[in-house]
Amino acid sequence: MKNYPLISVWMTTYFDVEYIEEALDSIKMQETSYPFEIVIGDDASSDGTYEKIMDYSASHPEMNIKCETNPKNIGLSANVLKTKMRCKGKYIINLSGDDYW
Repeated sequence: MKNYPLISVWMTTYFDVEYIEEALDSIKMQETSYPFEIVIGDDASSDGTYEKIMDYSASHPEMNIKCETNPKNIGLSANVLKTKMRCKGKYIINLSGDDYW
């Protein structure tokens, strides 16, 4: 269990390019003393959301961001299920791609 995160923050995104950085910044501002991961499922956004997430991830490797994009839009319910299934944390919490803490 040493390599597993205690917390998984899962996010689903779809056309959230204008908001995703603020959402990720709000996670970054949280003070933690335990490992966490950010699991993101982008539902085939064509507005640059996925690329923005990947740039952010490259600039902040300490945040342990794991993002996948669907090759085609699968809808909110399927994207939520697919994203949550990738979480490895003991506890999981949701933050929408267009929201912030």
